[in-house]
Amino acid sequence: MSIAGPYLAQPFGVSARLLLALAVVNALYGCGSGLLARSPVPSLPRVRLLIAANFAWTGVCVVMAARVWADASWLGVAYLLGEGMFVGALATFEARALAGAQRSG
Repeated sequence: MSIAGPYLAQPFGVSARLLLALAVVNALYGCGSGLLARSPVPSLPRVRLLIAANFAWTGVCVVMAARVWADASWLGVAYLLGEGMFVGALATFEARALAGAQRSG
């Protein structure tokens, strides 16, 4: 289990297992995007994959929020929707930056 999972599960109204899955996905994403950011010349297919993954994760967060809506607290639903909105905004900014870079370069 994650360190915070057992403590957040009750106020969020979701299982510690779900929180662990979120933590693992976020850690893997952080490692992958960190490696991509450290490359001197990022691979275009990898950047596109990152953007697609961010848009997909936005949808996953919305679906998860809908699935736990009846049992989760407002805090748990807000967390899932907030993460989805943040990642969706990030994907939008990344896509716009990539499009701008391709137009200028």
